[in-house]
Amino acid sequence: MALFMGGAVPAWLTPVDDDSHDRMMGLETFDLKEPITVFGAPTTRISFLQEWVVTERDYGAALATIQKEGMKRAPIKLTEQYYRFVDPEAGPMIGAFAPTDDALAMLLGMPVETAKPRTMFVGCNYTVASQDEFLDAASKADAIAGAAVQDIEGALEGEQ
Repeated sequence: MALFMGGAVPAWLTPVDDDSHDRMMGLETFDLKEPITVFGAPTTRISFLQEWVVTERDYGAALATIQKEGMKRAPIKLTEQYYRFVDPEAGPMIGAFAPTDDALAMLLGMPVETAKPRTMFVGCNYTVASQDEFLDAASKADAIAGAAVQDIEGALEGEQ
């Protein structure tokens, strides 16, 4: 549990064994001892994913939050992601993004469900970055993912 100092989970969190996102690497989900309110909605579950602290909401509720919080769609085609910087020069960024359970399969051209997501993660990214830096990285995300797929395919072909 690298998320917590000393490896001990705080008493107010209980790890969730099955958060329905087994294929999302790095997602750690916890039930809260007491409910909290995030963007006006009560929750008893919170997740950590890299620099994100998020709650999972059904798609309609996430869209309502996106609209209420004035988030914009990020320039990423592979996934649905929205953002708004609290401070455009240094963050943090609030945002919403679709689960990435099938991202690798999609990149490799495997059959995956491409309909709108059933849920989205909504929360805050605490990486110190400017809005310009984020948008620059987001505009390159699809090309970087495409290059990674080519590398993976090349490695798989080399093993045959």
